[in-house]
Amino acid sequence: MGAVAAMTSSHRLPLSKLDIRSVREASQRLDKSGGRTFVGVPHNGREHTTIEFSSYLTGWDSMSGVPELDAAVQAVMGGEVQANAPNAITDVSGGLTVTMSAPHGLSVGQAIAIGSEIRFVDSVLDDHTVVVNCPMPAGTGGGTGVGRCVTYRLGSHLKSLTIYDYWDPSTAIQRCAAGVSVDQLVVSVNGDFHEMVFSGEGSGYYDSASELPSSSGLQEFPSEPVGEWATGELIPGSIGRAWIGTGGEACSNVLVGKLAMNNHIDYRRREFGGLRGGCVRAGIRDVRLDLRIRAENSDEARSLFSASRLQQPVPVMFQLGESSGRMCAMYLPQVVMEVPVFDDSGPSLEWIIRQARAQGVYNDELIVAFG
Repeated sequence: MGAVAAMTSSHRLPLSKLDIRSVREASQRLDKSGGRTFVGVPHNGREHTTIEFSSYLTGWDSMSGVPELDAAVQAVMGGEVQANAPNAITDVSGGLTVTMSAPHGLSVGQAIAIGSEIRFVDSVLDDHTVVVNCPMPAGTGGGTGVGRCVTYRLGSHLKSLTIYDYWDPSTAIQRCAAGVSVDQLVVSVNGDFHEMVFSGEGSGYYDSASELPSSSGLQEFPSEPVGEWATGELIPGSIGRAWIGTGGEACSNVLVGKLAMNNHIDYRRREFGGLRGGCVRAGIRDVRLDLRIRAENSDEARSLFSASRLQQPVPVMFQLGESSGRMCAMYLPQVVMEVPVFDDSGPSLEWIIRQARAQGVYNDELIVAFG
């Protein structure tokens, strides 16, 4: 914990904000010094590193590559990463049951891309047939292609990151946070651009102006990797789709949405004899959803309101983007919502749903996929 990981130019992140802070704890001295002068505190107290970074969703090579946020999403999710092979549909039954020409190799929860939309597998009937979470897009049938998706699952144990912060010129102070465990993920829907915000703590803070400790595993601060890197095309925050409830049809009345996941990490920095955190321990996962939707007189709205009154879980899915190589989907199979608050302060009635919590059986409250 705290050793610096190797890097290449392919590990660059499209960040919009990066905040790395080295925080040293200082206790207040209460001994009687005989005067009013502050005489200082010990300089070798406990120290920890906080980090928060925001990153835009950008286009990627969906045929063979991985998203630019691959390492960050793996760190906050902690589970298995799956990628399906391209396939072709031979039949669609009832809008949900999909039969493919070749063995699909899919598992429950895995994502597939169908044109400009993503679907998740709810059940596997045989090696050619699956049932998906939402009805297939209009016009899907025999001959429709099944595109590749990279699916990120939740896990019991989290992975760590090393984050480098390089500046020009090369003689400027460069920084590095090692052993970063990502505690929180926040994704907002319907903003200027689709963006993910990650935050957590690291066990090591290093820079190019200071002596590197042996725990870093470095003899000298590494130079910035040289390589071609182009700024990816951003995805406008208004582009995407949402499915809320069991109606099956995409919702057109979502005004604002926010998904927040908290791993409740204990960074183990309070133990006697330790100046920095050692191993980390993740607690009970907390996945919450905030929504503001325009009230509608529809069967889907009545069903959603009834489910909230009865505290029955409903599925929720957000898809950010709508073209191959520029899509990200978040699927919450079971979300329990509080009764919506009616907001009549505007020109039309709006429902506000706060802190709806996702639940599951075992590491299945949230699935994230890029397609």
